[in-house]
Amino acid sequence: MVADRRRYRSTAWFAKTMITSPVVLLSTCLLVSLAACDARSHQQIVGKWQAGGAIKVTAEFDRNGGAQLTIFGQTVRGRYEWVGDNVLQCRLNGITTRYRIRVSATELELTDERNQTIVYDRR
Repeated sequence: MVADRRRYRSTAWFAKTMITSPVVLLSTCLLVSLAACDARSHQQIVGKWQAGGAIKVTAEFDRNGGAQLTIFGQTVRGRYEWVGDNVLQCRLNGITTRYRIRVSATELELTDERNQTIVYDRR
């Protein structure tokens, strides 16, 4: 019977705290949604991308951090990793470059440290 009272008191305290403290509830929801957005953008980069224009460039990112870039029919393989929320670091052919990234279901935008942007479409 004593254990039942303790369980009731702790449950009542939790319910009272959550009801009287909407800030805690809202901040928890916000953190969970931000984590989900970040994970979603990290997953969205996986796949094949193609940049249009005068030069055909194809980029491919796999789930394990592998990357490959094909330009003029030559393929270069390397690795990528996330070093910030929207910062991607690629190492291809011994050269490391960081990109600010924006990704959606159909478009990938990479902006390098010299502020040059390449826009890819999903293939």
